[in-house]
Amino acid sequence: MATSKDVRSKVRRLQSGAPLRLVYTGRLERMKGAEHLVEVARQLQIPFTLDIYGDGTLRTEMQDAIRRWSLNDRVRIHQPIDFSTALIPMLRTEADLFLCCHVQSDPSCTYLETLGCGVPIVGYANRAWKGLLSKADAGWSVQLRRPALMAKKVEELHGSRDELCSKIDGAISFARKHSFEDEFRRRVEHLVQLSAEEDTFLQARD
Repeated sequence: MATSKDVRSKVRRLQSGAPLRLVYTGRLERMKGAEHLVEVARQLQIPFTLDIYGDGTLRTEMQDAIRRWSLNDRVRIHQPIDFSTALIPMLRTEADLFLCCHVQSDPSCTYLETLGCGVPIVGYANRAWKGLLSKADAGWSVQLRRPALMAKKVEELHGSRDELCSKIDGAISFARKHSFEDEFRRRVEHLVQLSAEEDTFLQARD
């Protein structure tokens, strides 16, 4: 989880008006909507950087698009990096906003991992992300397969730093309530409860 020091550092930087540090981590595949990332970047009319960490069948296509739209100085595709020693520290200290173009409604671990690092998410309104947003004040959603709308939302957030900072707190607050340890404990407690109910049912039947 992001620390209080991580959060204070991000908030100070955001409130200074520095360019937004956008990030994406994951597979570069169409089912993840990765090809939309470059289109979002192309339409942005604000200072920003976009760092993409991952690999997949779309890598070459995306690199070609970055060159075609002269985005090389702002959009970078990195090789996958180690989760615990590199990716998580990067998210905690060097990312302001996560772009999530997932078109599938799968319950991706990306959501909670990202929120736990204190990084709000602007994502496509698939069922998984809409469900999370109904419980967590941790980001924003836009219509599926509409990169222009995602770019517009990012531009709005560039000018609404207080709103962006408030979502950092919401992201961490939600993630802390759903850490691996807490979720595992709740599942064990639920299984114990079900076992007790089954015993009671069997005794009553006998």
